[in-house]
Amino acid sequence: MQLAKRKTWRWSALAAACGAAALLSAQAEALDRPSWMDDDGIMMAESWRSPAHRARTLGKMDLILPASEEEGFRREHSPEMMEELKKLGVTTVLLHYYEGFGYKAEEAGMRDARTLAGMARKAGLRVGAYIGGTLGWESLFKEVHEAGEWQAATPDGQPMLEDTKEPFRRVAAFLRPGYNDHLERALRRMAAEMQPDLVYFDHIGLGNDSWDRFTAAQFQDFLTERGFKETIRVKLPPPAKPDDPLSRAWVDFRIKSTAEHFRRLSRLVRSLNPQCAVACNAGGVDSDSAANRGVDHPQLLAFSHAFRAEAGKPGWSNNRAATRIRSLKTGQAFSNTTLLDCETPLELAESMAFNLHSLGNIAWFENGHLLPPRARMGRISPFLRSYLDFFQAHAEFYRSASRATDVAVLRTYETFAHGAEPKRRAVSAAEQALIESQTPFAILFDQNWDSLDAHQTVVTPDESDLSAAQRKLLDAYKARGGEVIPAATFQGDPQRARERLRERLRVQVTAPPAVAVEVTERRGLPQLLVHLVNYRIEQPVKNIPVTIHASRLLSPLRAEYWNPLNPKPTPLKLTRTGNQLQLIVPQVDIYGLIVLTGTML
Repeated sequence: MQLAKRKTWRWSALAAACGAAALLSAQAEALDRPSWMDDDGIMMAESWRSPAHRARTLGKMDLILPASEEEGFRREHSPEMMEELKKLGVTTVLLHYYEGFGYKAEEAGMRDARTLAGMARKAGLRVGAYIGGTLGWESLFKEVHEAGEWQAATPDGQPMLEDTKEPFRRVAAFLRPGYNDHLERALRRMAAEMQPDLVYFDHIGLGNDSWDRFTAAQFQDFLTERGFKETIRVKLPPPAKPDDPLSRAWVDFRIKSTAEHFRRLSRLVRSLNPQCAVACNAGGVDSDSAANRGVDHPQLLAFSHAFRAEAGKPGWSNNRAATRIRSLKTGQAFSNTTLLDCETPLELAESMAFNLHSLGNIAWFENGHLLPPRARMGRISPFLRSYLDFFQAHAEFYRSASRATDVAVLRTYETFAHGAEPKRRAVSAAEQALIESQTPFAILFDQNWDSLDAHQTVVTPDESDLSAAQRKLLDAYKARGGEVIPAATFQGDPQRARERLRERLRVQVTAPPAVAVEVTERRGLPQLLVHLVNYRIEQPVKNIPVTIHASRLLSPLRAEYWNPLNPKPTPLKLTRTGNQLQLIVPQVDIYGLIVLTGTML
């Protein structure tokens, strides 16, 4: 196998070519990741519903918890609960702080949050503070008279709701200056009183399609800046039509306003405490995040350290692997921890393999009870214990490990903000083929084109979605020995991907499509780690051949296979031919980890 020579290139023309100078600068700013995130790792437990929110859910218009709820609330806000979370393996708690019901209505809850934060720190836990993005309008409008102007509106003038089951929470029109001033006061107060290690902004992007008078006027100004004739007066949100300039402008406006809003919040938090991590709920990475939701993950994650990816359950369905790998790899591209709900061994395995030293959200705690994070009812599965213990006992395998990927998939803004659905689907299908062909890969966005030379092969969207400058950069990449493959080539077929890419991969794993692979390195040792995740959990996979083409082998050279279900590793027999190693993995149940000491790619 011939591998292209790896070089470090400075692409002085990149910003001009991709029009991404500001975003590249933003990315560099946000990569100052607080060291505790990697040192401690993030195993999160959440309890972010404020007392005001809980009381209103129970029908209490005064927003005071009824006496029947007080005992459970106090058990939840106790040193004993913090110790119970610590025993479970939690390292970080996300606590309620402000949900938009008004400072007076939430005063008692904010005091409780400060007290609980102190208890959490005493137990050795990191503290996150929750900031909601909705309006508890019944109390807020009485406290702040102008707040009635802050509500997002549908085209027919009706207030937008975050959840129809909770009509007392309305969506905020976050472009309103008064609303931003209100949030800023909450953040300054939170930083002074609670001193959190992490601030979590929920509902980012929610309301970017508001058609309130202020937002509509802002869009009109945006059109003028774009060069549209001033005589064009837009009375309703433009319908989704990829080839319509007005529709494209509406998508761009929503994405831009969401990104700028979050950037302001992030910068304020970091100005108050540079060591505080910033997290947001950007939702899962899918084919229509930008086009339909107005959420462009790269522009948000450039200013965050973690993001919540609300996504479906992983598993094996209709002969396909249902995974959350796209969200996890998007997090990798911007050094963001991906906060996923993990209720099952498979979900923990997925996070072990693809996350940045994090198992995501492993518990919800409320009224003195520990609950599964997604269901928020029932019991936490006892089958998680061995995975949680393994992750804690062997943190060195996950802490600050670097990714080793020979293939990258290019996701361009043009494709996912403006491209027709078949174009977006072709890229997603190519990613699926890579997952099911055991091909470790990275996802690169317009902001990551300086990383092209770290990969042997790049998978590209439809050529019509590439600018002339981007095509020129790809031509230069090919001239240096890189391979460029259109996403449509794979047609979602893992066998096609395997046959096309096999000779380009330094780590080759041959397994059924239900098995996904990630490769990481601990270069200081050196040590190579191959993570295996079996999405068809009811069917263990046996005798998996693995071939490694190393750049360097050192003594002592050894291979071990770790399985969270076994207390000790299994030594693996290595067959060496020059710098090529071969081994057989005896069995993958749900998660397995090959650890090769003395191996460098």
